[in-house]
Amino acid sequence: LEAMSYGLICISFDINAGPRDIIKNGVNGWLLKDQEHEMALRTAFFNYLTDEHGAAMIRKEAIRVRDVFSPTIIYERWFDLFQRVL
Repeated sequence: LEAMSYGLICISFDINAGPRDIIKNGVNGWLLKDQEHEMALRTAFFNYLTDEHGAAMIRKEAIRVRDVFSPTIIYERWFDLFQRVL
């Protein structure tokens, strides 16, 4: 989240730990299949280095995580949860 909030392109493997909750593949980062580690990573880096327009669009979208995962928004979500539980 921190890297994306600065407009850096994030490349992650689609594991069960939650990257797909943050990264929308090809929109605000690259989410790679977990089965083909080396080839998937090579392809993602190649795309990043050769498609400047696509990379610029992904960087622009990556910054939007600030709106979705800001401390204020996360605080409000926790507060709402506590209110429902109580």
